[in-house]
This record gives sequence, structure tokens and C-alpha cells, in this order.
Amino acid sequence: MSSTDFADDPAAWFEGDSARAHHLPRAEAEALQLAAAQARFGALRDRLPPLDALAAAQGITVLPSLDAVAPLLYPHGFYKSYAEQYLVEGRYALMTRWLSRLTTHDLAPVADREFATMDDWLDALDTLTELEMYHSSGTTGRLSFYPRGKGEVAAAMAQGRMCLPEWFDPPKFRYGDWFFTFIWPSHAFGRSAILRSGQIYRALLTEKEEDFHPLIPSVLSADYHYHILRTTNMAAQGQAFGPVASDYVRARMDEAEALRAFMPERMQQLLDVIAERRPVGRIMIAGGPVNIHQLASAGLARGMTDMAMPGSIIRTFGGLKNHPGIPTLEADVMRFIGNPDFLNAFGMTELTSGFSMCRARRYHIPPWVVPFVFDPGSGALLPRDGVQRGRAGFLDLIPQSYWGGVISADKVEVSWQPCACGRTSAHLGPEIARLPDAADDGARVGPAPDAALSAALEALSAGLPKPH
Repeated sequence: MSSTDFADDPAAWFEGDSARAHHLPRAEAEALQLAAAQARFGALRDRLPPLDALAAAQGITVLPSLDAVAPLLYPHGFYKSYAEQYLVEGRYALMTRWLSRLTTHDLAPVADREFATMDDWLDALDTLTELEMYHSSGTTGRLSFYPRGKGEVAAAMAQGRMCLPEWFDPPKFRYGDWFFTFIWPSHAFGRSAILRSGQIYRALLTEKEEDFHPLIPSVLSADYHYHILRTTNMAAQGQAFGPVASDYVRARMDEAEALRAFMPERMQQLLDVIAERRPVGRIMIAGGPVNIHQLASAGLARGMTDMAMPGSIIRTFGGLKNHPGIPTLEADVMRFIGNPDFLNAFGMTELTSGFSMCRARRYHIPPWVVPFVFDPGSGALLPRDGVQRGRAGFLDLIPQSYWGGVISADKVEVSWQPCACGRTSAHLGPEIARLPDAADDGARVGPAPDAALSAALEALSAGLPKPH
């Protein structure tokens, strides 16, 4: 049996039983993790220039322990380290060259090709290569791009199917025993991780096409998303003039304006679906907490309460981003929908797996994701034991075509102690905060020295023209 079988396909390894995955003895879990980490590093180092440079600059040739992985985690900024001028000017051939150093997949079908829009570029990567492109929401002011392979997407889908029973605590079903009417108060599709997740849930949880009910039945354009992001960011910096919209983006802006006029009507249509389905089946409402609260508020204004049948579920993720807190969020949603399972989840665009919250209000990390905690000031690795608070890092062991190690911008509490819910997997506390970028406060992002990080970034941008 291969040392990577556990990580290549966790659903097959655990025979479709997520409870078994979350009740592994720690020593057994870490032995599997170390073997998989060693195999991934050995297979990827010579094929990924940034990883090779990061390791070479630190003299790392083998991984004797999980702690030895820590200096090899990419800072989250790696995935947005391209020259932003490339995006602003639409120089997608250069973006492809930059991206090609983060993946082992052959991007030759797209290499040296220019595209009229970012949407066209991402479409080509999705359809002509083995990639399935994800981008971040851009809350830090720039889009990050993640070259996830179709193989990783399939493995993530399989482990997601296995983990569905965790959405009910205690677990109530095994996958395939139920389907839902799925209410998705957002765009039907887009390439951000959140909108991609809507399509994953659609595939996993609905039996028929008509069971999927998005608030906005259209695609969110990456070009439009990026334009709004830049406009907002420049305004926040006090710049009087924002970016000039292209004809393509102006057309998407006109479409968005027309959709805004349609939103009150569409919201009422979603509420009609919930009212119609209440007597006959389970409902799932998933999405960002702000979107779900808007739906609940509209329902409460209509006098709708206790709208879900037993077995229905609310799943929130993505956090509030830059939105101020909503003190009554959970109470309003529960009054609207009744008493279904209300499940928060933690996820990152960089990770193929989300972490579901248990009844003890802890986010459980599946064993194919290795957690690390770093001192927010010095960047030093904290002991992987007991309870630690600091900057989160993870090694996602599912990826085979890119390096799954990353240090995030999130401040977390990680516990390696058994949880009150009975699971033995490591778990995050419910309070998660965004840390400022290291450039803003002088903090170190991780234990890798500056020279090693610089070498990795140089390997990522080697041969690319410098911005003006």
C-alpha cells in the first residue's frame, strides 16, 4: 500500500466513514500524515520551482518530522505575487507563465495566448488544461489564483461526500440517503471558492436540476469582480479616480444594475420555494452569513417563521469579510427557519477541505490536513501540542499537482486535545480573526528566513518582465 493512498483518496481510505477519520489515535494519524508529507515533497520539489528554491535556500532535502514542514509552507501572498500590472493591462500570457510555476500540469494549450478578458483566460484554463481555476474573494485588495487540478477537485468531492454526515451532530445519515431543496442566496456560479462551493453542494445534495434555487441565476464575472475590488480598494486609499471600466466590464455592470432591480422579486421567489417545500421535504440553505441573514430578514418581514422540516440544515461559511457584525444573525435565522441543524464551517480558498463545527462549537480538521500555529510577531512555529494561539498554517495533503502548504492571514486557536464532542482530530476555536499583512506591521509570516522567501519568489517570477 502506497504512503500516499491515505491522502490521494481519503474517502476510499476510510471506506466512506468520516467518523473513523475523526477518531484516529493521534499517533496513527501523524504517522500517516508524515509519510504522505514526505511523499508529496519528494514528488513535487523538483517540479515546482518556488518549492525547490524555498527548500534549497534552507538546505532542506528530507522531512524527518511534521515540524520540518513548517519552513516550507508558502505565505498566502505567494498566490497573488504576480505583477498586478499584468491583470490591469490584461497580459494573460504572462499570467499563464507565472501560474505554470505553481502547478505540475502542462499549460501548453494556453501558453503564449492572449485573451480579451479574464473570464476568457480562466475559461481556457478550465477547458483546455487539467486545471480547475479558483480565485480568492480579494478581501486584502488583490485576487489570488489557485491552480487546482481536476484530480484534486475529484478527490475533494469524494471526501466532501463522505463528510456530509458531519453536518448533523450527531450524524444522522450516510450519503445518498437524502437530498434537499437547496436555497443558495448568491450567484449561481463563479470562480471564487465560495461560488465554486455552491456548485459542489448542488452536485452533492440535489437530485434534480429544479432542486437548486440560486438568488442570482447567472455567472459572476471575474472581470467585474476584479473591477469592483480595485474601485473599492482605491477609494479606501483616498484616490479620487478609480479604474476605467472596459466595454466588457461596463456591460457586466449594466447587467448587475438590472439584477439589482430584480432582487426584491427574486428574494420573494426564494421565500415562495421555502413555503412550498415546507410540508413535503428538507431544505438546505447555504452561503455567507450576510446573504443568509438577508434572506431570513426578508422572510421575517413577511411573517414567515419555523419554515423548515426536521432534517433541514443551515450551513454558513466565509465569515463576514469586511461587513460589520450582525448581533442578531443566528437568532434571526433560527426564528425564520425553526430549529434545523445550524452548522458553521471554516474554509480557505487554499484548502480542498472545509472544517465543520461540532456541537462543542469547534471546527474539526480532517486528518488529511495538517495544522500548524505560528507566533504572530516572530513567525516561530509553536509546539504542535495542547492548545496554541497564533497565525494558522496548514499542509493540505490531497494536492498532487501543486504544493498544499500555506500560512494564512488568520489568527486562530488550535487544540490537539480530544474534543468534548468525542472526536480526537485537531480542532479550531470559533473565534477567528484576520491578521494584518506582515508588510503593514513588521511581523514575520513564518519561520522561513527572508532570503529563502525571496529565492522562492524569484523562482516564481524568473524571466517575467518587471512592471513599469
